[in-house]
Amino acid sequence: VGMGMEEILSAVEEGCGSTSSCTGSGDPVAPACYSGSAGALGVTESVTVTLDKYSSGSGQMDFAGTGVESINCKAKQFTKSGQAISVDVTDCVPSGVTVKSVEYCSDSDTISVSVGVKLVPLPIKATLKKVACSSEVVV
Repeated sequence: VGMGMEEILSAVEEGCGSTSSCTGSGDPVAPACYSGSAGALGVTESVTVTLDKYSSGSGQMDFAGTGVESINCKAKQFTKSGQAISVDVTDCVPSGVTVKSVEYCSDSDTISVSVGVKLVPLPIKATLKKVACSSEVVV
C-alpha cells in the first residue's frame, strides 16, 4: 500500500512531535516571559523568550536556551508581521545553531520556536508557554 506525500509528511510530523497549531495573529503584551523545551533523537533543548518591550509591530526580547547548546541573546530587536517574529540572533548563538523560525500564536498566547542544530538532522521545535517572569535584576 503506497502512501501519498501528504500522508508521509503528516506521519513524520506526528512522529517528531510537531504540531502546526499556531493560530491567531494578534499582538503580544509585553513584558512577558515564555518557556518550554523540545527534543529530537534523545537530545533536549530548553528555551526561554522574554519579551521586554513591544509596540506597533516591533520590540525587544531576550532569547535563551540550555541543553544541546547554550544560547544567551540579550536585548535583541525584533519585528512582528502576522504570526512571524523576525529576530537576528546570529551574533549570540553557537556555530552550528540556527533559529529557523519564531512565531507568536495569539489564540493560545504561546510562542512557537524552531531551532536547527548541526548535530541533529531535524529541526527542534518547541512551543513556549507563558510563565511568570523571574525577578532577576541583571546589571
